[in-house]
Amino acid sequence: MNELTRFGALSAQRTEAALLRGNAVTERFGLTLTPEQCGRLLARRASALRETERIEPGEGILPKLAVALCDSPCVGPENWEEALGGLTELFYHFKGACGERLGDDELLSALVRLYNGWAGGCADRIADLDGRAILRFARTGRVGDDDE
Repeated sequence: MNELTRFGALSAQRTEAALLRGNAVTERFGLTLTPEQCGRLLARRASALRETERIEPGEGILPKLAVALCDSPCVGPENWEEALGGLTELFYHFKGACGERLGDDELLSALVRLYNGWAGGCADRIADLDGRAILRFARTGRVGDDDE
């Protein structure tokens, strides 16, 4: 096993453990992840990292995203996994599209606010934005000149 593969496996183990620990927070909102759901989320994360040619040390963004999103009016048990997966993919896409001008926490906050507000719980609507729109929203709270 090469070093990068070993690194990825260790990172995935840490992330899964952190997601399962995070259930202690998210279950107050009726949201929990099973080990199987964690596995599918980790597969989506790995795919997004490959597509964006990124690596992610440690636990990564998924556990933070779960805690940030768990009180969303746009998620419930029926779409919890999909919401986390979709926003994870968008996080890595926009991390590159914004030219690294936003820190992880700043980008995460912007994506969650967009998801809960302007996008009405639709990650696909956020995917239609470009990096400039995400930067503008992170800085001003506005998507565009007329918020459309």
